[in-house]
Amino acid sequence: MPDDSSKKIAEALLTHPLIKSAGSRFGTVIHREELTALLLEFAAGDGPKALDDEVHGELCKLLAANDIGDPKGTMEDVRSLALQIEQAYPALSNNERYAMALLQEARSRFLGKMNGWFDQTIDRVSDRFTNSARLVTFFGSLSSL
Repeated sequence: MPDDSSKKIAEALLTHPLIKSAGSRFGTVIHREELTALLLEFAAGDGPKALDDEVHGELCKLLAANDIGDPKGTMEDVRSLALQIEQAYPALSNNERYAMALLQEARSRFLGKMNGWFDQTIDRVSDRFTNSARLVTFFGSLSSL
């Protein structure tokens, strides 16, 4: 996928009404299931934000190469199963319901890559945060001596 298309998709994700932070240009937090569902929605041409035709075509080709040939049908199946899960297990969070529905209805190389990449990235970010917090705590305790 060309860099320009990747940047346009990233901007569409970070400015999506569900992700965008109030008072800022871009969102700062996105959950794994949100990222996956939004990419499928963009490819399906569904939702409040749309990609231009060239970028949309690039995303659809990428998904098709990773076992998602019908993003619209896949998202319809995911939403339907998420509703069934909500009826059966109303105490589950939205992320848990969508995680289960995506694993069942969007099982593909795309989902495997997304989940693996996202989880590894979050692990690294968490490690960096923990190490930074330890350093701040250490130096803060030294200054109080």
